[in-house]
Parts: sequence; structure tokens; C-alpha cells
Amino acid sequence: MAWSPFPLGGAISWGAGLQEILVALCWIVWVAYSATSRGGAGWSGTGAVIVPLVLAVLVLAWAGVQMLPGVPLAWIHPVWTMTSEALGRPVQGAISLNPWRTQAEILKLSSYVMACWLAFRLARRHETAAALLNAIIVICAAYALYAFVLTFTGFSQTELFYITPLKSTFVTGPFVLHNSFATYSGLGALAAVVKLFSMGSQSIAAERGGRQLALTILQFCFGARSLRSCRGAADVFRRRRLGLARRICRHDVRSRGAGADLAASESARRCAGCGRAPAHWLQSCRCSS
Repeated sequence: MAWSPFPLGGAISWGAGLQEILVALCWIVWVAYSATSRGGAGWSGTGAVIVPLVLAVLVLAWAGVQMLPGVPLAWIHPVWTMTSEALGRPVQGAISLNPWRTQAEILKLSSYVMACWLAFRLARRHETAAALLNAIIVICAAYALYAFVLTFTGFSQTELFYITPLKSTFVTGPFVLHNSFATYSGLGALAAVVKLFSMGSQSIAAERGGRQLALTILQFCFGARSLRSCRGAADVFRRRRLGLARRICRHDVRSRGAGADLAASESARRCAGCGRAPAHWLQSCRCSS
């Protein structure tokens, strides 16, 4: 994974060949592990991908038939008949116009199938799947940083392999086209988002909602300490708000109690005869009663 984008995103022919060799070496290591594992653990769960595996084998088999001689004459490419007539001698033809090129593409497709199989096997265990996802994120982030370094220094990736540099006003990184680099970086960002939600669901996202998502992003970016600080600040604010509400309730109760006492004292001061209260509490009513 770390090598495949470097040779101009696979635009160089020998870069793809070296990648095929690396994938084949990884495949050999996996086959050796599967052969020595107990109970055939390396081949368990193959039934889940038996249909795409059979289809891939059929495609490879048909590609192999296209480069072999001895196929029916109606299947042979017309250029082989024209070559036979031009040379004046029989030439063994094939379905493919360029069997050597077909063979190279078969090897490339076989490496893709082996890489997909290795990814499938690694993703069946949680530990290895997490390591694979982390490797994708780290490699994509490293190439993104590498692309910005190339842009700021005015250097081009093509200058590593060719004399004439390919100047571009866009950020291309190790690729030839900026569209390819954008697609590669987007896949890396998507993997990082998946990792973000995975870490959040395991640590703090016990409930769904915007608040849990914000706390997850905060913890992922700044660590668990910032999350504890945020939660502490929220608890302090909640306690202060609750304390203020309690004080308001107490003040309201006291105000109501004081008003009731004042009304009771006022009614007690009223005269029993005329029903009026004197101007001062030491004065008495001057009515006839």
C-alpha cells in the first residue's frame, strides 16, 4: 500500500511489476502461515466469498485462453492472418493482438486478486482489521503531507523518474493528475472518518445525538483530558444553574410567606366595628365602637 502510489500512481510500467512482486511475497508468507496453522485457520470463512472468487478465476482463465495458440480460426484476431499472408508462411495466431501484453495484464490482475484476498483475510479479525485501517490512514496522511511539501518546494514527482518535469498548478502529490490525488486523499479521509466514529462509539458515544458527536470529535482531536475538562465545565455550569434555580424558588417561597404574614397582621389591625385599619399600628380606631 505504501509503494503503489509512489511511481506516479502506477503510471510507470516497472512500478506495477515491482508491486506485483511485493504482493506475491506477501501471498507466499500468508500461504506458509496457512499451511502451518492448526485446523486450516487460514482458509476458514472462504464460503463467504466463493462466488466472487470463482468469477475472478473464470476471468483469469479466459484471459489465459486469449493468449494461447490453437484456438478456433474464427476466434483468431485478423492481424495474424494478414501477417501470415505477408510473410508467406503460416503463423500461429491467438485471440489477443499482443499475447505478451495480455500476459502482463494477467499478472497484474492476479496481483489484484491476491491483494483483495489478503485484505479479506486480515479483515476477519478485529485486531488485524484495525491495524489495516490504521495503516491506510497513516499512509494517506503521509502522502498528503508529501504532496504539500512538493508543492511548497516547487518540486515535481515526475522529476524523480524523468528529465523533463511535468509542471502543474494543482496539488498532485505522487500522481500525474490532480484528480487521482484527490480521489486517493478522499479515500484516506473517508477511512479517517470511519476510525473517528469507531473510536467514539467505543469511548463515549453511549447515546445518539449532536452532543455525543461533538464530544467524540473533541476527544479524538484533543484527547480524553479535554473531554474531562469539558464535562467538568458542563457539570459546574449545571450545578450553578441548579443552585440559582433553588435560590429563586426559596426567595419566591419566602416572599409568599412574608406577604401572607403582612396580610394576616393587616387584617388583625382592622377595627371590628368599621372594618378600617388605623394609620399607625400604635393608634386605635376613633369610631363610636
